[in-house]
Amino acid sequence: MRNVFLLLLVMMSSMSHAVQSVVVEGATVRIMPPTLMNTAGYLSLTNRGKTTLSLVSASSSFAQKVEIHGHEMVDGIMHMLKKERVSISPGQQAVFQPGGLHLMLFGINPHYRHVEQIDLQLTFSDGSVIKVDASVVGVETNAHQQHKTHQHHHHQHE
Repeated sequence: MRNVFLLLLVMMSSMSHAVQSVVVEGATVRIMPPTLMNTAGYLSLTNRGKTTLSLVSASSSFAQKVEIHGHEMVDGIMHMLKKERVSISPGQQAVFQPGGLHLMLFGINPHYRHVEQIDLQLTFSDGSVIKVDASVVGVETNAHQQHKTHQHHHHQHE
């Protein structure tokens, strides 16, 4: 029994270490007009660990579905495309911003317009999950300005 406890303790500490190696800053979600049921989320992810990690999915209690999206030029036309993952090498940063990588929230709960923050859960390739409170901002708010506030989020492993 003692060995099982020690094994669980070692496993939990290594998983916790992986989560703490990713820093999330400037998480925001845009308020869209009431007729639109989708919106975009922006943030930056910095990998302070020693191995490459990938964001593989995201979710929120305020949306039916959250997907990772990016923009890509295809035959001279810019297209928004779903991405299966975003890899972040050690010491590197992935910036989710207008016109680039972003989180697409589908089937958004209309009550999000009346709160200051909504929850996001970010799942990584190592199985770790980071819970983030994203600020709800108007369309006119520049996500880059939100990024400058350097809102650090505490990471919790599920």
